[in-house]
Amino acid sequence: MRSKKETAVLEVDNMFIKRLFSTIVLLALFGAAIFAPDPLNKIVFLLLSSLLTFGLVREICYIVKHLGMETFENITAWFCTLLILLINVTFLELLPAYSHYKRTISNILSYILLYGVALGGPLFILFSRNSGEKIKKLFNSMGIAVFTLLPILFIFGIYFIGYGWSLRGRIFNYYFLIFVLLTKIGDIGAYVVGTVSNKLMKGGNHKMVPSISPGKSWEGAAGGLIITILLAIGFHYLFPQAKVVGSIPIAIITGILMFFGSMAGDLMESVLKRAAGVKDSGTTIPGIGGVFDLVDSLFVTAPVASLIFLFLIFFH
Repeated sequence: MRSKKETAVLEVDNMFIKRLFSTIVLLALFGAAIFAPDPLNKIVFLLLSSLLTFGLVREICYIVKHLGMETFENITAWFCTLLILLINVTFLELLPAYSHYKRTISNILSYILLYGVALGGPLFILFSRNSGEKIKKLFNSMGIAVFTLLPILFIFGIYFIGYGWSLRGRIFNYYFLIFVLLTKIGDIGAYVVGTVSNKLMKGGNHKMVPSISPGKSWEGAAGGLIITILLAIGFHYLFPQAKVVGSIPIAIITGILMFFGSMAGDLMESVLKRAAGVKDSGTTIPGIGGVFDLVDSLFVTAPVASLIFLFLIFFH
């Protein structure tokens, strides 16, 4: 019979194996969405974005349910996923090239979705039989859809712009690569530096916001910031044609903004979960947690990255 210590060690090992497996799979999919030949890259991006959207919406509905906000969880998740599929098909031109009617089909689907949303809400209220609970669920669901879809649309914008630029230069989608890696490296760097500093420093490191996220420390934040800036400078030398890292000063500013955006997104999820009394957003991704845990930092960095890009285009 195993002791408690042995059981705890085994649980940690199992969690590490699951986390490693999930990380490898996610990196493979992410790499395929960037480096795979056309149209495989677009198909992978479609599948990845659709599955993550479905899981993300369900998780947010689950969290807000603990805040007393009932939603039409499945309907909202399917609606958002359908919209993401439609955007992918339209902008990445995934309908067969030999189809003479692909633009017409895309337009018809867009109009069906547009008018379905425009008429669906009022008609639902009309036939709700004065049910206040159903009407509340409708507006709660609409709020979740908007909250979730806005950052996703910014992410799509970055991917589509990067895809267009990659076609011109006949190389991979380096803009999307820069965006995602600058976002995630801050998380990883802060976690590693924070964990190591907590073990090495007598009495532990200095906590940043223990009431919101007990694991975050000033030492980890400093380490994550430095690592993000260094990576941004590295991208400047690798992709000098990319405006967001077009010079060393711009690369440094981009790195700083992306790190603090990433940290803000992570803290946003922590605040939401703590307010709802929920420990984890989900268990969709083995060893990592929920989809929200994976993409929370993108909620802030996606609009920030888009703003940087637009600023450099119009004012640089």
